[in-house]
Amino acid sequence: MMASQSMEERMASVECAMSRLATKADVKALEVRLTRLIYLVVMSILISAIGAIVSIVLSLARLF
Repeated sequence: MMASQSMEERMASVECAMSRLATKADVKALEVRLTRLIYLVVMSILISAIGAIVSIVLSLARLF
């Protein structure tokens, strides 16, 4: 399979594959975006939990 390809064809296929690979800068940018997303998700969960607790406490306070 590979033996039938010329060196130029093989190099062209390698160069084509390399153009689709991520660089270190791409990976770092993705890491920053994912970290920010995780922080936002955690903050949203905490705010929702605090809101639920406050709602429950206020509902219980009306009973007394």
